[in-house]
Amino acid sequence: MFSSINVTFILVISSFFLQIAESFCNLPDARRTTSLLMAPRFDRQTERWEASKPSEEASEGYGPIGSLIRAGPLPFFQRIVNADKYEQAVLKYMANDGVDRMEAQGNMDAYFENPNGMFIIFP
Repeated sequence: MFSSINVTFILVISSFFLQIAESFCNLPDARRTTSLLMAPRFDRQTERWEASKPSEEASEGYGPIGSLIRAGPLPFFQRIVNADKYEQAVLKYMANDGVDRMEAQGNMDAYFENPNGMFIIFP
């Protein structure tokens, strides 16, 4: 009926698709919660947002290629041309909304992709 090669192939393909489907699940994990006491801080002397712990630094998020893949060319170019402005926007979003770095980057990428349509609420 089924040869061992066919069964192996079906198992490999099904596990591959299971991995892909799992990546789209919104599973709770420890990274999703941010204590407001440890949110990025605004330094009034330098007038810049600064990370208050290592998990808030730029190296913890995804790079410009991640922005290109997730949101398209506009956020990618924004990150290349205005890297500091992008970083300050992400830190400010993290501090104001109490979210982790990945969520803040995703929302800022969505904003830079379409600033007018980001906050549209559909009835």
